[in-house]
Amino acid sequence: MYIERSILKRKFNMKINLKSLFCISLAFSSYNSMGLELRPMAGFEDTGPIDYSQAVSCLDYIGANRNDDLAIRNCIIDKPSQEWFFTEWFDGSYRIENGEGGCLDDLYGSKYVGVWGKCHTKSNQKWRLIKNDASSTYLIKSEEGNCLDLGDNGKLYAWKCHGKLNQKWLITDGGYIITDF
Repeated sequence: MYIERSILKRKFNMKINLKSLFCISLAFSSYNSMGLELRPMAGFEDTGPIDYSQAVSCLDYIGANRNDDLAIRNCIIDKPSQEWFFTEWFDGSYRIENGEGGCLDDLYGSKYVGVWGKCHTKSNQKWRLIKNDASSTYLIKSEEGNCLDLGDNGKLYAWKCHGKLNQKWLITDGGYIITDF
């Protein structure tokens, strides 16, 4: 049985002094010191309440080529390749970094999603979490305008957002549902 819980934000503040002319204060929030799991909702019935105990698969970084390096596999708690770290930027978007290194990347118009070895602040590595009203699931939308999409072939894509089950993701922490980002 899953238990819902919220993750409390940890705030970090730092100041950068540019040649004593002025100070810029940057703030970001890290939502987890341990990795979170991303569980696809594809394959569930879109009628009535979802039985989250059936969500036993996780997004896994398998470290192959950039457009074929993500897979859906059985969840193994604390497996680094299935841990995803969310860092909130000042604009409300998130960097999603894998426990093995690299960041989730909407590969610029290719319709593929991959893990890029170098994390940066460009729009193809900025993601927004859009909570679905009727459930504890999220759409994960890139600043490029595409959603994280699980295709019928089991591959991950950056696809036009439509909100169907293959674009809904349950975010968990060691099996506990995250309800509030």
